[in-house]
Amino acid sequence: MALFRSPKKMCILALLASSLAVALCSFCGCKKNLEVQVAMPVTGQNKGVDPALLARAQAGDAAAQRKLGYAFDLGQGAPQDYSQAFAWYSKAADQGDAKAQLDLGVLYREGHGLQQDFAQASIWFRKAAEQGNSNAQHSLGLLYYYGQGVTQDYAQAAFWYRKAADQGDAEAQYGLGYMYYLV
Repeated sequence: MALFRSPKKMCILALLASSLAVALCSFCGCKKNLEVQVAMPVTGQNKGVDPALLARAQAGDAAAQRKLGYAFDLGQGAPQDYSQAFAWYSKAADQGDAKAQLDLGVLYREGHGLQQDFAQASIWFRKAAEQGNSNAQHSLGLLYYYGQGVTQDYAQAAFWYRKAADQGDAEAQYGLGYMYYLV
């Protein structure tokens, strides 16, 4: 609905709705105190962010923090902002969220919004990989294969590729097959 796309119109509608509620209660003689809460649009760095998601993330919900990090990372549902993505991924990753740990590793590996750091990427990939995240296992295998942030170690690369491949990760299956081909 085009009517709800404007934050100003949303505020006006919320105020009208609350005024109507107060008027109806006055009309019917209702003696209850009405607590009117008007949801204001999110502005500034969080403009466009789902207010319910933001509230859950601020309350410490790791899944919401990861989703908010993802929104800022890709600019989907929030303005693209790698520093905000890093901050929200970090909060979720510190709580043990494997997907956030993977995403934090990707930020470090790619150098999005921060200095590229393969050693830090390997730390976060390992945390997620040890929880069974196949994408992190594959990513950690790649770091070992190329010796990025870790000492090059084909046995470790094959180990992590195998873990991811066993979960159906096609790229890890290819990497593992390629390593066998080279031997």
